[in-house]
Amino acid sequence: MLRRVTTSASASLYEEKEIQRTAIVTGASSGIGEATARLLASNGFVVALIARRKDRLESLADEIHAAGGRAIPIATDLANEEETAQAAEQALNTLGRIDLLVNNAGYSPGRAIEQITRAELRHNFDVNLFSALQLIGAVTPMMRKQGGGRIVNVGSVAGGIPAPLAIPYATTKVGMHAATDALRMELRSFGIRLSLVIPGFVDTAVFENARKGAEHRIFCKQTVQERGSRSRKSQDEERPTNDFSRHLGMALPIVDELKAMT
Repeated sequence: MLRRVTTSASASLYEEKEIQRTAIVTGASSGIGEATARLLASNGFVVALIARRKDRLESLADEIHAAGGRAIPIATDLANEEETAQAAEQALNTLGRIDLLVNNAGYSPGRAIEQITRAELRHNFDVNLFSALQLIGAVTPMMRKQGGGRIVNVGSVAGGIPAPLAIPYATTKVGMHAATDALRMELRSFGIRLSLVIPGFVDTAVFENARKGAEHRIFCKQTVQERGSRSRKSQDEERPTNDFSRHLGMALPIVDELKAMT
């Protein structure tokens, strides 16, 4: 689908040209990213599909082509800075312009903070937040040159509502929310608009780790009950210093809500 766009060649000179609308969608191999890519393609966008799973991206691109759309699969590990830069360059060179960037890629370890290593924390930030900022930096010069564009960052209710067993994920989303607000001011004068989408609970692969954590539900209840029984028998009993059951107990309402969705 073509649209007529007015671009400014100078302060007083304008020309009209017909262009093909284009978009980059990260996390496009499943969930919200896949649905977004399909919707954009059905509305005339040429879509660059970015995610790790090459087979899923190629299958999605084939389905989009079969439906009359156009999509370019770009298999990328967004935790890797060099691969992210290469993906951005490939998308820019192939599409020729960028009207829309959708930063959707993200995941949650779904474990207690005591179970997560420093390397795992860094990986979560690389995928959920740092890759998004890197891609925004990569597309900004082209958007500025073409007279504007739209950047959509996918946040989460976890960025505003505290929840156990999702500390790294929630922290990356707080960063995404703050970055979107700041970038909105920084890029406004270039005609680049920022949008923040804040979904609630969505039944996607993001919650697979949380579902695995739900397997501890019975263990957690039993542990809490045993502790209560021991406390009643002896108020002086020494409590464990590494009380993992407490983390799980706090997560039970969330786990229940997740299980009700499946």
